[in-house]
Amino acid sequence: MYAEVRLDDADASGFRLHPALLDAAMHAGLIGAGERDDLAVELPFTWNGVALHGGGARAARVHLRRRTPASFAATLTDLDGRPLGSVESLVLRPLGHRQLLAGGSQTGRLYRIEPVPVEAGPEPSWAALDGWDLAALRAAGDPPDFVVLPAAGTVAAGARGRIHGAVGLIQQWLADGAFDRSRLVFAVDANDVDDAGLRGLVRSAQTENPDRLVLVDTDGTEDSRRALPRALASGEPQLVLRGGEILAPRLAAVPPRDGEEAEAVPFDPDGTVLITGGTGTLGRILARHLVERYGARQLLLLSRTGADTADTRALAEELAGRGAAVATATCDVADREALAAVLARVPAERPLTAVFHAAGTVDDAPVTSLTAEQVDTVLRSKVDGTRNLHELTSGLAAFVLFSGLAGVLGTAGQGNYAAASTFLDAFAAYRRAQGLPAISLDWGLWAQTSGLTARLSEGDLNRLARIGVLPLPSGEALSLLDDALARPDAALVPVRLDTATPRAAADIPAVLRGLVRATAPAAQSAPAPGTGRDCWTWSAPRSPRCSGTPATGGWRRGRRSRSWASTRSPVSSSATG
Repeated sequence: MYAEVRLDDADASGFRLHPALLDAAMHAGLIGAGERDDLAVELPFTWNGVALHGGGARAARVHLRRRTPASFAATLTDLDGRPLGSVESLVLRPLGHRQLLAGGSQTGRLYRIEPVPVEAGPEPSWAALDGWDLAALRAAGDPPDFVVLPAAGTVAAGARGRIHGAVGLIQQWLADGAFDRSRLVFAVDANDVDDAGLRGLVRSAQTENPDRLVLVDTDGTEDSRRALPRALASGEPQLVLRGGEILAPRLAAVPPRDGEEAEAVPFDPDGTVLITGGTGTLGRILARHLVERYGARQLLLLSRTGADTADTRALAEELAGRGAAVATATCDVADREALAAVLARVPAERPLTAVFHAAGTVDDAPVTSLTAEQVDTVLRSKVDGTRNLHELTSGLAAFVLFSGLAGVLGTAGQGNYAAASTFLDAFAAYRRAQGLPAISLDWGLWAQTSGLTARLSEGDLNRLARIGVLPLPSGEALSLLDDALARPDAALVPVRLDTATPRAAADIPAVLRGLVRATAPAAQSAPAPGTGRDCWTWSAPRSPRCSGTPATGGWRRGRRSRSWASTRSPVSSSATG
């Protein structure tokens, strides 16, 4: 094949061979390449034997020779026949339409947490903590590398009690200089929904205080208990243990559904659809969508602060013109008696068929100053409200929980909201295990300002953008909702992530490693003590390893540099309300 390529207005000076000229020449080689029937395209993958012979040309003639079905050679000359360059072999790689759809882009899409194997290290020194009190550990002497809280359920009842206890323990740990060189490990029981809130809380605390905490999600098997010490030496801030296998959580794109249209949610459109937080900005958007997309004919919108507003009346009039009736009620879903009274008024001829729990509130603070009142304020609507909706409803075809990306990323300053979010993820899985419908959606930032995001500053948005989180337009968000509702997952993450632009490695949360590209090799957490890879110095032999009792002995650590712990201002990334 022969081709002639030219530059338009580009300045060729300073280039021996202008990149645009070379690119155009190679594109000629892709014409007719790989006639495939699977909608794949062939893209340049490997270059071999590239040489430059001239320079400064604004036009070139190209001779392309197919070497194999997946490669070709190229010779470039100027218009007078003088050599410009040559390529011995350019190997092509097919890229299918699914990969194109799933590739790094700035459009919203669905993600899920998928653990990946990680390399373990030699067993470090560690101790098991008995309860929430650090006094016994402090009295035992210099602490070991890791201090493990093995099971929060043994020291506190219920999700709220465990979150409160964990907040207090983290505050003690960070305030006590005796533990500055150790890490506190929270072992979360994967089989206990009341433990789930600790995932989000600890992730946020990790963001605020790097290298001080470790989160371990374990199945509690004997193999996993034996693997724990070696897992801690991996250097990963978050770990998953399943049957002794050592994994780390990573966010991964959900494959497209082969172009299929999302199936309608199997709820009776003539039944009643309940939306909590229904009179807020996102609640109204959702209500309109359920009528337009799924033909919902009876909506019940709940609001804690007041349901009779001008916006709600306007929405009711609009939807009435489309054949839908809108009822409203002022009700705090965390108030079981009030919620039961509202549900009792649902007409028997239009029984409740679907629940969309979008109510929520934020009360942000770093974990070091987070109060019990702030924790309770956020947990009321998400944790208590979800339990009430679960216990007071039956026969549903859809049970949709609006959660937040804060629980996945561990947003700084939102430990309480992150805890509530990961509780919802686990609760959806709990319902699924009982054969009941449920899905939790960990929404990223919506472009449409809502009650939870109205106070985000430009600096807050910039901090989210630094890790690739971009505002999600409402149209894209609703399309992702439709896609998610047609899938069997218990939890999905609808978010607009820029995965194509490289980011500073230090800005990339561990869960995004492998998804968001780093400008340098992805930064690991500070090397795990005792792995031989850290920069700490020792003035005496290590204390013997321990397994369940605090380590003691006459050893001490040298100093280690720390930089920005707890100095980043809180960012609210929640999107619901």
